Amino acid sequence: MTATSSSHAVPLKTRKIDGKETTTVTNTNTAEGLKNSLASGLASFCAKALLQPFDTIKTVQQYHQYLDDNNNKALTFIQAVQLITKRKHGIAELYAGFFATAL
Repeated sequence: MTATSSSHAVPLKTRKIDGKETTTVTNTNTAEGLKNSLASGLASFCAKALLQPFDTIKTVQQYHQYLDDNNNKALTFIQAVQLITKRKHGIAELYAGFFATAL
């Protein structure tokens, strides 16, 4: 059995409680909203995980350009990657600060 209110269909559920039939409304809007929230959160996390190394490289390039203000010589993309991966944790350094920004 289905009832409609304005533009949304609201499913009705009929069940017996203590021998009496009762009709309850199931709230699909809440479930749908939760599903959409989780999907958008997962999409944001994946996008951040994919783009984090590029953000780290850009930050290192900007920092070194700031340090070498007199020379006006910026690091190339490859030079920045090499500089970052020579650090203590190697290639994992590309994800430095990932969890702080992902939250």
